[in-house]
Amino acid sequence: MLFDGNGTGGYEYIVVDNILYLHGPVSPSLAPENKWYIMEKEKQYIDTLGLADTLDRIAKSTNNWSRFEKARSGESLDGQTCDVYSAGQTGAIETLSGLFLSTSKLVTDQATATVVVCNNKYLHRLTTTWSGYAPTEPTRKANATIDLHFYDFNANIAIQAPPNVTPPATRTPIATPGK
Repeated sequence: MLFDGNGTGGYEYIVVDNILYLHGPVSPSLAPENKWYIMEKEKQYIDTLGLADTLDRIAKSTNNWSRFEKARSGESLDGQTCDVYSAGQTGAIETLSGLFLSTSKLVTDQATATVVVCNNKYLHRLTTTWSGYAPTEPTRKANATIDLHFYDFNANIAIQAPPNVTPPATRTPIATPGK
């Protein structure tokens, strides 16, 4: 969980006309209940979530795709046959940096990165994990998992604002993840 750190799940968001809609529960101060919240004032956060920008950051931070080695072939995903590639800890940390999770000021106990490329030559899944701690608090361990699934390439899709949105619990600005 990106905001509350309890590790019980992920979050869902939609951006329509430069307005962020966030589905809770995320955190007590932001989107505490299991419903959609409108976050219209959170432009700074919207900018960090753009798919094209995220993929660009991954490509730039990973920069050296040779860190990924083929782990297995013949896996099925999205009705296609795929190859799975994995990276060691260094490649995983570079990938995480591209996904707006900076580990530069943290001690890494373990990090992994896996990508799934299918026979259509598209990246269909990127999964990264990290565990470690801040040097000032070595007994307070933290974990992060980011799992991105890309599918329906070139399909026509309609993105609409969710119905019955609620204003956010507070108007406290959101800190940019990884900063």
